[in-house]
Amino acid sequence: SDLIIFMLFLFDWRIGLIAAAGVLIFFGVNSVMQNAGKKDSEQKVVCDTELVNQIMEYLQGISEVKSYNLLGKQAKRLNDANEACEKINTKMEMLFVPYHFLQSVITKITGAVIVAGSAYFYINGTMSAVYAIGMTISAFMLYSSLECAGNYSSLLHVVSVCVDKANAILELDTMDIDGKEIQPENYDIRLSNVSFSYDKRKIIDDVSLSIPQKTTTAIVGSSGSGKTTMLKMMLGFYEPVYGEILL
Repeated sequence: SDLIIFMLFLFDWRIGLIAAAGVLIFFGVNSVMQNAGKKDSEQKVVCDTELVNQIMEYLQGISEVKSYNLLGKQAKRLNDANEACEKINTKMEMLFVPYHFLQSVITKITGAVIVAGSAYFYINGTMSAVYAIGMTISAFMLYSSLECAGNYSSLLHVVSVCVDKANAILELDTMDIDGKEIQPENYDIRLSNVSFSYDKRKIIDDVSLSIPQKTTTAIVGSSGSGKTTMLKMMLGFYEPVYGEILL
């Protein structure tokens, strides 16, 4: 847009002034819209993140959810996250619609003024027909692209928050892969006073056991008694609420 306005000034300063005024008013409205949506954009990212977390938790734990009849609780948490996302997205749309409409009006009025001004200058003999046609085409090129960019710019704060999160992750210290390899004395597995709960329902209660290396251990119990949960804790998929697991 800057290049087009600069070219308009070179060919006709009057049309250039009209175009520059329209662009300044457009960006003024856009700036107000950005400030108005900053807080909601942060809430939207938080809600989207929580929704993804709840979906992944629900899918990964679906076997335990069914075994322990936790469908109602888990579904409620998932529905609550979904409703929160629905509310914040609706709120953002309702917030941005008036600004998008105003931006559209500004671009169309400015484009119409440029076309009318070019026609007027041509009729008065102060602008050639070629210049008048060129100014008209430039007006459509400038403001159609500007209006499209303005509609998407309402999401800039959302993108900014996501980029900040990504940068924070990239700044984390990397794992030292060049250190000395440590050979354990043995490969025993030991659980010490381990407990685990889904929400408030305790599934594993103060379990201690030792599985020496090169041995076979059978964990026997009825369906839903916590066998799979215990194995997933040993594999590191779940963290115990109490106690420790040593490998």
